[in-house]
Amino acid sequence: MKLARVALIAAAVVAAVAVCSSSATGAASGQERTALRIEIDGAIGPASAMQFEEALAVAAERNAEVFI
Repeated sequence: MKLARVALIAAAVVAAVAVCSSSATGAASGQERTALRIEIDGAIGPASAMQFEEALAVAAERNAEVFI
């Protein structure tokens, strides 16, 4: 369970860095901005970690500026 939490935090940090690095180029080129969110209730376990990873992949496919 602790490993899943570390993986989620690492994925969130990577996503934040990606958003920060691409936000300047997206705003300058006039592209549409997309924000996606996921809601996880309760403890983070294997099932919710998988849900987070799938949602993060969807955000990447849609070139989301923000993933909450």
